[in-house]
Amino acid sequence: MNGTLPGPYPDELLYSVCARYCDRMQYPSKRSAVRELFGTENVIATVGLPSHIDDFVAALPPGHHYTADLLIDNHTLLPFYGPFLPPERLGHLREDMRGRNGPAIHMRAGIMASHVSPPEWLRLCPHCIEEDRRKVGECYWHRVHQVPGVEVCPVHEVCLYYSDVCAQNVKTRYEFVPAERAAQWLHQPDLPDSPNEILLKIAHDVHWLLSSRGLSQGLEALNARYREMLSALGLASYRGRVNAGALLERFRSYYSSSLLHLLQCQLDERVGDNWLLRLIRTPRNAQHPLHHLLLIYFLGHIAQTFFSLPIERKPFGEGPWPCLNPACNHYRQYRIRECQVVHSKYVNGRPIGIFSCDCGFVYSRTGPDTSSEDWFKLSRVKTFGCVWETRLCMLWEDEEVSLRGIAHQLEVDPLTVKRHATRLGLVFPRPVCKCLPLKETLHLHPHATQLPEPATLEAYQVTWLSAMQEDPSAEMKELRNKIPGVYIWLYRNDGIWLSEHTPQGQKKGKQQSCCLDWEKRDMQLAEEVKGAVLRLKNLPGRPVHVTVSAIGREIGRLALLQQHLDRLPRTAKALDELIETRESFAVRRVRWVAEQYRQDHMHPTRWELVKKAGIERVAMLPAVKEAVEAELQVLR
Repeated sequence: MNGTLPGPYPDELLYSVCARYCDRMQYPSKRSAVRELFGTENVIATVGLPSHIDDFVAALPPGHHYTADLLIDNHTLLPFYGPFLPPERLGHLREDMRGRNGPAIHMRAGIMASHVSPPEWLRLCPHCIEEDRRKVGECYWHRVHQVPGVEVCPVHEVCLYYSDVCAQNVKTRYEFVPAERAAQWLHQPDLPDSPNEILLKIAHDVHWLLSSRGLSQGLEALNARYREMLSALGLASYRGRVNAGALLERFRSYYSSSLLHLLQCQLDERVGDNWLLRLIRTPRNAQHPLHHLLLIYFLGHIAQTFFSLPIERKPFGEGPWPCLNPACNHYRQYRIRECQVVHSKYVNGRPIGIFSCDCGFVYSRTGPDTSSEDWFKLSRVKTFGCVWETRLCMLWEDEEVSLRGIAHQLEVDPLTVKRHATRLGLVFPRPVCKCLPLKETLHLHPHATQLPEPATLEAYQVTWLSAMQEDPSAEMKELRNKIPGVYIWLYRNDGIWLSEHTPQGQKKGKQQSCCLDWEKRDMQLAEEVKGAVLRLKNLPGRPVHVTVSAIGREIGRLALLQQHLDRLPRTAKALDELIETRESFAVRRVRWVAEQYRQDHMHPTRWELVKKAGIERVAMLPAVKEAVEAELQVLR
């Protein structure tokens, strides 16, 4: 290649550089231009993720300063996909672009498996055209304008115009078309004059992603961060269990269906499988970056703030943490270097931090921390330690300090002071005042210790087994009421053993159920179901969806329908025939709303009819669409 190859402009596609060169050289054929640029004819004019970049650099004249990595990072769309790919796959993708494995590029990037297609036509910003011509004398193809989901220019915040240059065309697969030639024929998109706020966010974030490096952290790290943020919104437990139904409902209210349709990110009506739920489940495959960006906005971030968060967020921050032992000379000083984090079994899986000081004082705190003041709070003292106990012994013998005074200095209540004094064998009554010993029921019990001792564990197991042998017909609830302390202790300390040693006798409810005449009940219930359906459909006011739950509530037999439908074949058949699908219920709502408009002598638009009927999510289903059009025709 000679030295006439033009240097790339800021944010210019490598495709655009080749196009300007071919337009300048006026090659007699498209293949000859490709051969001159890459040293081979087996190259396709690819817009976003090209291959053979090593061949391109090798064909450059001596003395150039370009490298394959520099061209990939600054003049292709790889930085847009990179942050949402595993580091290993990103490395393989970069090698494919440098080498000659072009067909594998779109598969590694996850484009082939995604429903988000690249733009069909190359796009230009009218203001960028004027600005480029003023600065460099010609316009060119900007990277950010060709990214899927980018509908506005991030610099001028105006809608992009579509050119006549097809991004993927078999007829022009070897042709590089310069932007100057395409700028003569532009088409304005069918979008509002003022860009949507989400579209502006996408454009600005894509522009930032294209100029950023080293953001790839792995799918597991992204997933963990999503779950953590969802828990802060109340849509997941602190252990990461996501409430899928609540998430989908709130996500659909956050984004309009028209916007998701424009971005090719519609949510599948099947609740169990769509791109949003796949993002928050255990990651198996990469997904399109546009999916990630929409979830990031929903979580209250933009790309820059999201990727600036620490990879591993600790619920109790970075140590050291303060010692909260009031009897120690380093009280409230930052002496604790390690924090053990466990998750609560009872409080929605919230994290619990266990802090152990070298003075023997061990305390726990339920997190996560929300401010620095939380560091000086504790939820529970697990072990007071020898320093605290020594201080208690000294104060116990001090005739000038009352029981409440001891409790105040040690920051506990008087009952706790007496309990630990009893445990330590201190003399009752105290010299200073009459302080009676505690009753046996108020003593500290073995279950208050952190780990059960083998002898204690065996004793509780023997007590539980003896109670089962004394009354073999007793149910679990009866045993729990008989020896509640034993059950609670075993449940907390050896739940697996307890689950394996539970009563196996037949419950009274099941014994009674054998005497029921299920056939007679089935016949009666089937007739009740038919009557309930007629009543539900003829209720005044807005239509009610005829479902199993609605029928069950109407006849007062919801639990029976939910739990024993396998014993009620006639009732099950009646339900299958009479309950409404989402589509049939939507059709009934359309007809009801249309009747309201007829009574009011109004002529709604299609959008108004769909909105008032509340069928936006199912409006495109065939039967619903047909019903809407039919009612609109009658109303006209």
